[in-house]
Amino acid sequence: MDLDIAWVNNMDEKDKGLTIFLKEIMQEFAKEELRAFKIWKNFHFVYSERSIMSSLVPVLHSLTDGIWLEDPFSKVDINTKNCKRRIDVVTSRNKRMFFIEVKHFFDRLDKNYLYRYAQERFNKTVEQISDITLNSIGDNYLDLDNNDYKIALMVVTTFLRKRGGSYNMDALSPTSQEYANMLNNACYDENCKISTKPSYVITWKLDKPEKYEINYKNGSEIYPFVSFIVKAERLS
Repeated sequence: MDLDIAWVNNMDEKDKGLTIFLKEIMQEFAKEELRAFKIWKNFHFVYSERSIMSSLVPVLHSLTDGIWLEDPFSKVDINTKNCKRRIDVVTSRNKRMFFIEVKHFFDRLDKNYLYRYAQERFNKTVEQISDITLNSIGDNYLDLDNNDYKIALMVVTTFLRKRGGSYNMDALSPTSQEYANMLNNACYDENCKISTKPSYVITWKLDKPEKYEINYKNGSEIYPFVSFIVKAERLS
């Protein structure tokens, strides 16, 4: 199956294994979503991160040694009180551990609020992995080191609404690479702290998205792009 997928890699320290892993996740996620549409005439990615897990979980199972969802751990907050919380996904691949927090937001293709909104959502997602450290989770797992990663994975669903009985097809003109670059720039400008610079932006452009129109009570929509905005940090 030919898929139109492009990416931006901002990692200062290139990690070939991590790059391949994330690309494979997007490739298999796209295939899983297209299979879902054949059955349900709907996509998981048009809903929240909980629905997205319906595709992401089987994808991760197929690419890793196994996964653990909502894995609990105790952290110590600034008041030195023990706090319990859960990590969305813990998985292992090639003897490396990955701790993944998943978030989701919508981007309306014909609106211009992307930059502020993307930065707010991405920064919030990155904050969620800040407490995943060797000290906070080291007692729960064996042999953790800085070859293991914590990952903030934000799934971006880009939609276009039908207006006046038709879609603005000109809005579909960006290539997958152009759209990935745009999302990257939305999160990474002169006001963006280096700690919140995306590590990767990976964009899948659906072929003829009008084939996958979804009808709602208040109108119809198509979904020309689905993207991952990723922050990947080695455990420390």
